[in-house]
Amino acid sequence: SERVALNVTRAALPIPTMSLEAPEYLLMKVSQERAVLASASLPACFDGVNIKIEYRWEVVPTGQAVEVDLAAAAGTSVTQRTLRLRGAAMGSGAKSVVRCTGCLSGTDNCGTVQLMVELENEPLRGAIAGGDRAVGADSDLSIDACYPAFQDPDDPSAALVFDWWCEYVEAAAGSAGNATACGLAAPPTSLCNWNIAAGTLSPLNVYTFGVNVSSPSGSETVGSSITVTVSASAPSVSIDSLTKVKENPSDKLVLRGRVGSSVDVTLLWSVVSLVDDSVLDLADSQISSTGNRQETLVLRANTLFEGGSYRFTLTATALGGVGANSVDVVMNRQPYGGSCVAGYTAPAVAGEPVTIQA
Repeated sequence: SERVALNVTRAALPIPTMSLEAPEYLLMKVSQERAVLASASLPACFDGVNIKIEYRWEVVPTGQAVEVDLAAAAGTSVTQRTLRLRGAAMGSGAKSVVRCTGCLSGTDNCGTVQLMVELENEPLRGAIAGGDRAVGADSDLSIDACYPAFQDPDDPSAALVFDWWCEYVEAAAGSAGNATACGLAAPPTSLCNWNIAAGTLSPLNVYTFGVNVSSPSGSETVGSSITVTVSASAPSVSIDSLTKVKENPSDKLVLRGRVGSSVDVTLLWSVVSLVDDSVLDLADSQISSTGNRQETLVLRANTLFEGGSYRFTLTATALGGVGANSVDVVMNRQPYGGSCVAGYTAPAVAGEPVTIQA
């Protein structure tokens, strides 16, 4: 084989041997901060000699599409032994060879060591804030997909695209029901929240609200959905006022209730004595001719006791919402006790009026 001649020049001062306390390929995330420690060693014959080492970090151009911005990512640590890298300042998709040079102070006697640093691509991620929920039919509903519910770790300020959708099934059908589009106007794709006004959603349905969130370029998409159940508001219940202060026990008693909902309403009349807390079974046909599950309650004559006081309550239940109202009824009674006073002096004179006061 052909001989090769090499010229070796011995330096007047030692050349530092460089090493790093880090992997040769350093993969970082935007949220990470990493410290890379460099070390310089000299030949054993220099042990005990106070020699200062000056450190300098730099990016070695390699033609990568995005080079690490070392000044932004490391700040003043580029001239220190420990390089402190911040992923958030490196630049999305950045990848570079980073070299550390260690020189004897004031000389050109330098050693080098290097590593590859790359900012890992983190996928778009997120979920609708708050998850599944139950709301009242008379309450507003707000669905939030705004930062930090959804975020692109590589670019937290990116203008994400929000594609909202909604469907429902009939609550009575449960999971076996066929999903139907809600027919609600979805927000523009630039909005990260959807506000639904009170009274829009029906207690008869179970709703699924969802959003597909995409990066500005459309290269990444992630979806999330929640289930919303709706409880009915309490039905309005009223009972017509009685026309008499006291009711006659020998007459039938008519109480007219009114309910402000006609959807799946269940009615129930009940009564309790305000004297002894006893109750009557209004479902008994011997007591009520209309039963206890209609708006109007009719009690038969001689059902309530003379002088008694009663509280009648009409309760209406509709799709989980409960409303009620009550009326107090006082029963009349025959006069008792007392005395009579004659308004004349006996004996009475024929032909003159006689007054007797009770």
